[in-house]
Formats: sequence, structure tokens, C-alpha cells
Amino acid sequence: MEGNLLTGEIPTIPSTLRYLSLRGNQLRGNLNELRESRNLSYIYLNRNQFTGPIPNIQLWPNLIYLDVSYNRLTGKCVSIKPLSSSCSISF
Repeated sequence: MEGNLLTGEIPTIPSTLRYLSLRGNQLRGNLNELRESRNLSYIYLNRNQFTGPIPNIQLWPNLIYLDVSYNRLTGKCVSIKPLSSSCSISF
């Protein structure tokens, strides 16, 4: 669903989803909808219009890649537990 100029807020994400790519759209709002999607391993939300705090990545114990760059997120990255060397994060 990337690069389709989708608008509005992030939709409800199935709790079993592991890969989410909504980059390059015009989505807005905060990222609270993702709190229930604990199985996510790859999250690509860069180049949208999301606002609010940077998400606590400890919500996703299986996280391998997170990109929320080029949004309007605020605050600091919440304390990060030791991550595996294969985990990459872009803010």
C-alpha cells in the first residue's frame, strides 16, 4: 500500500500482521493504532504526515525494522531494550 497517496488516519491493523508498509502516502494522526499489533516485525511508515510521540518500540517484541522518518513525530525515543544486531530503526 505504499506510494498510493492514501489519506486519513492509519487503519486498524490485524493483530497477526508481521509486515506493514504504508510509506509514501499522506496518512496522518498518531500511531496509537499500532499498539495492538504486537506481531509486527517490519514497519515502514516513512514519508507520511504522522504526528504525536515517537512510538515505544518495546510494544513490538519481534521488531526487526522500523522506519518512521519524514513525519512530524515529536519527543525522544523511549528507552530501548538491547536490540539484536539485525534490528534497524530510522526516525
